[in-house]
Amino acid sequence: MITAVVLTNRRLWSPTSMLLLSLVAYDAVFLLASIPISVTGLFIKRDPMTFTTILGVFYPLRYMAHMGSIYTTVTVTVERFLVVLVPLKARIFCTFGKTRKILLGVFAFSVAFNIPRCFFQPLFRATDPPTTAAAPNDQSAYYFWLYFRVYELYMSGVLFYLLPYALIPILNLQLLLAIKKRRSETRMMQVKNEHQPNYPRSTDLEDGVTMIVLGITACFFICCLIPAIYTMTQVAEMPDTNVFASFLIIASDTMLCINASTDFFFYCLLGRKFRNIFIRLFCPKRYIQKSRTMTSLNHSYYRHNRANSETCYHSV
Repeated sequence: MITAVVLTNRRLWSPTSMLLLSLVAYDAVFLLASIPISVTGLFIKRDPMTFTTILGVFYPLRYMAHMGSIYTTVTVTVERFLVVLVPLKARIFCTFGKTRKILLGVFAFSVAFNIPRCFFQPLFRATDPPTTAAAPNDQSAYYFWLYFRVYELYMSGVLFYLLPYALIPILNLQLLLAIKKRRSETRMMQVKNEHQPNYPRSTDLEDGVTMIVLGITACFFICCLIPAIYTMTQVAEMPDTNVFASFLIIASDTMLCINASTDFFFYCLLGRKFRNIFIRLFCPKRYIQKSRTMTSLNHSYYRHNRANSETCYHSV
């Protein structure tokens, strides 16, 4: 909620902020959908019917939010790639109208792809899991195999992990190289702006937003590693024990929840403009004190430079 308030501020509002706001919304829905499943899972032996009902409602919603978060992360990475590496083309593609269309497309795709998960509970009740290797003539067993093997493992594995893991590292590497090159060029030209040390350069602001995106995508890459490993073990049909499978499932859910709850910290740590607006909105006294301190420092700096220049003039 706090992140959404800051991102919608008119000083920060941009197509990138719209993408980050969508990412915050998906992560919030993911966390809210995880709470009922986790709480009722503690009492599954006492009241299995309630757990089944809760799982049937929040299980698809959780995956819809997770897929929306993944492809919003991919989208904002591509947007930063265009802004940093091809800024002229970014002005054409990265507009409010096209960003809204992309977000609607991500939302529609996330909902449509995860609709089969709404039928998970009826299918699981109709088919005994050990009969997944039954003959294709057994219709219920065939549907069970089609859902768990083809849809849950192969299709979900590609769209949830393989495709994002192929795109994000390549784009992030290009972004890091571009930022490094830009900062080296900025240092070479910094002598021309020595009399304006606090001048807000547009490249600095863009690099700040890019660093936020890099932090979010790096966190996504790390936190989704265990779920990807679990999916690969299921695809490879590795003989796993109940203890190992339970550990992977618990660790996967924990890492996904961590990934969904770290956005605000990346915004505050890496985003100078986000941090200033946050302090201005929620800590006004601190913001006023900071502004006065910066103003006094600037005045003292200018007086010092003026005195030095006059001294040099009279000495000549």
